[in-house]
Amino acid sequence: MKFSIQREKLLQPITQVVGVVERRQTLPVLANFLVSARNGKLAVTGTDMEVELITGVDADIQEDDRQRYLNEAGVKGALAFDQLEKAEAYGAYLRGEIGLADSVRLALGIRW
Repeated sequence: MKFSIQREKLLQPITQVVGVVERRQTLPVLANFLVSARNGKLAVTGTDMEVELITGVDADIQEDDRQRYLNEAGVKGALAFDQLEKAEAYGAYLRGEIGLADSVRLALGIRW
């Protein structure tokens, strides 16, 4: 996995989920968080195996490289226009789950 992100954009979701991970766990393996990036989404999951909180950002970045050449009697001529356009869109989300019973979990989510 390789991704590039500004420090502030990564710290924000980590600080939101780190509160779920208890510092004084009897079994430290039960308290952890996961950073994953796939399909244009960066997600940070924090869990203590009872409560799970997922926060992240959907990112869509599109680049268009456009060139236009002069047409000289059907033959490609000199470069007349060279333009690179870049558009970015981001959407943040937060999702939480808590176990109410052995076979019942409550899930809540928000997207902005």
